[in-house]
Amino acid sequence: MGFSVYDKGGNNTAPYVATLVADTPDDLENIDKEVYAPGTAVLILENSTVYMLNTDKSDWVLLAAHN
Repeated sequence: MGFSVYDKGGNNTAPYVATLVADTPDDLENIDKEVYAPGTAVLILENSTVYMLNTDKSDWVLLAAHN
């Protein structure tokens, strides 16, 4: 379990839009939403889903799921 930053798309001193990869949906709880800007996406490997950080940075929103 865990996550890694695939593309950080900006600098480390301010929140930035990034692309992350995580093993399971539970790993979303370990990602500090304050570090990333709205629009940051997380690909979940376990179930081929994609989540995106909403505009108020409060939730990861499910965008796509593989059937």
